[in-house]
Amino acid sequence: YQAVKALNNIGGIFHARGETLKAMEKFSQSVELCRRTSDLYTLGAVQGNLGVLYHERGLYNRAASSLEESLTISRKLGDRPGITTSLLNLASLRMEQGELRQPLSMLDESEQLAESMGDRFLAVYGMVLKGDLYMLYGDLVTSLKHYTKSREMAAEIGLKSQELIAESNMAWIKARQGHID
Repeated sequence: YQAVKALNNIGGIFHARGETLKAMEKFSQSVELCRRTSDLYTLGAVQGNLGVLYHERGLYNRAASSLEESLTISRKLGDRPGITTSLLNLASLRMEQGELRQPLSMLDESEQLAESMGDRFLAVYGMVLKGDLYMLYGDLVTSLKHYTKSREMAAEIGLKSQELIAESNMAWIKARQGHID
């Protein structure tokens, strides 16, 4: 277990430093070790990490495979934070791929889970993604509502980066609507 955790942590460090190939190598080693030791909980988390890296690199099929496996494992284990995170990451991936139907149900489910756990960080992330999705639908009014809610929640819990993302998106929408404040 310690070796798996160490590989996952080292992969996270490489990812934070922008060294994605090294991060993918460490996460892949961690996946292999998880499979050998039947550590499903860590396997789900590491597959999620790999999925995010693949998504960032534009490897969408690999990203989807890793994120779907993470979601399946998290559901099997009843890991609500894992389920929520996997749903959010899959919704983001699907949106980037131009799929606009499936992400809404993923975001609705993730919102319910985040609220039931009291996880405001995941709730904020989901609200931003919902704002993005409604923007893709062309529904700027609903998009603005989600960004406004995410900004308020982010401010309440001190997530300045998410607050600024929401404000930036809100300003863009208001400019599109002709409301320059």
